[in-house]
Amino acid sequence: MIRRLGLVVAAGFLLAGCGTISPQEATRKWTDTTHFPAAFHNLKHDLDRTVLYLGRSSRDTLEMRTLCRILSLDLHKMNDSLPSPDAQGNSLLAEGLDTLSQGTALCASATGVSAVEPIRTKLREGFGGVYFGALRIWSVAGLKGQPH
Repeated sequence: MIRRLGLVVAAGFLLAGCGTISPQEATRKWTDTTHFPAAFHNLKHDLDRTVLYLGRSSRDTLEMRTLCRILSLDLHKMNDSLPSPDAQGNSLLAEGLDTLSQGTALCASATGVSAVEPIRTKLREGFGGVYFGALRIWSVAGLKGQPH
């Protein structure tokens, strides 16, 4: 009887160590395992390059489409890491990534100068959602600084 009681108490202590983790800890662990900060910075870097290229007066359609395809790969990689432990961050990120995807689809089929402004608009709108989603993730995870 005492031995059985000892096992029950020992099992209780073991289970107590298996408690839930805080949202901050869960989100920080998620950012580490998915390399979310690196994915965000990579996406931002390629987006900046693409938007700058779209602003050039002399653009090569093939090069523009290549940059947009690279950007599309970046956003698919980021999307593959979802969901995070934070529902609000997921919502913002998903909406932003969807809008970015629309922009890269426009870019992939672009043929002339008139197509540039709608592409740039979609890319800016999409990045706004991704940025605020990343800011939310940074905040919940308690990461230092903010997404740049």
